[in-house]
Amino acid sequence: ERLPILQAIQAYTEGSAYQAFDDDEGRIAVGQAADLVVLDRDITAVAGNEVSDAHVDQTWLAGECVHEA
Repeated sequence: ERLPILQAIQAYTEGSAYQAFDDDEGRIAVGQAADLVVLDRDITAVAGNEVSDAHVDQTWLAGECVHEA
């Protein structure tokens, strides 16, 4: 089975925060810790079989860039 891409992103972000009892986390907003990745393409705008071709340009943990390609 497959999920629509936006539903999959929500499951990995807000859904994971909810599962960990961090209901206020899991989304980009002012005051959040900013654990996120910046990809080289918009994975919501490519075919499903192309999502895995995306590369990570940056990784941010607790609001600080810890990896940059």
